[in-house]
Amino acid sequence: MSGSRHPSPAAPGLPGTPVRAPRPRPSLARRTLLLATAAGGLTTACGSAEGRPPGEVAVLGDSAEWGKPMAAAGAAMKSVAAVRMVPQVNPSLESFEQIVKSSLRTSRTPDMLKYWSGYRLQDLARTGGITDLTRQWDAAAAKGWVDASLRDAFTYRHRVYGLPMNLAYWVFFHNPEVFREHRLRAPRTWDEFLAVCGRLKKAGVTPLHGTADGRWPSFI
Repeated sequence: MSGSRHPSPAAPGLPGTPVRAPRPRPSLARRTLLLATAAGGLTTACGSAEGRPPGEVAVLGDSAEWGKPMAAAGAAMKSVAAVRMVPQVNPSLESFEQIVKSSLRTSRTPDMLKYWSGYRLQDLARTGGITDLTRQWDAAAAKGWVDASLRDAFTYRHRVYGLPMNLAYWVFFHNPEVFREHRLRAPRTWDEFLAVCGRLKKAGVTPLHGTADGRWPSFI
């Protein structure tokens, strides 16, 4: 994994252009990792956390439900990789994101983050505060540990900054009566799904209804 980098003041004559200054690489036991989810996955960040026993890495996330499974996974990892994950939870989504983004500009980042893939991971990559994991992705793909089709979800400027932690499929149900009324059939591809939604919308029918309330379902 590459060493961490942080933005320094803009270069003379190039307003707003960050200059990346290399910092010393953390030791193996303190190497900072980031997790991204949407799918869900691992990336590396900069800096190292203080005060943890050797071989332990903290996993910062926003969901208490992940605590026990991550603690169990961490205990299993200890026996095979000499690294133990210790979950830490900040249940406030707004506070969690603020802590993550502000810490990437310092030398005190969390060890690991359970984070989102896609454009939210790209936002972190733009800061220069997370580490290129392209080599680790290629090695995992060669062993069949990752689905190659997910690569784009963890990529920014052709470099991979995350490794998938989980892949969750959301199920859609359709109303057969509405579909018959508008002479539609259940879509089998993403393009067909978008076309059906478009036709229903033009007909004055709200095409989608979500049962989950709150901020996180809307951005996923």
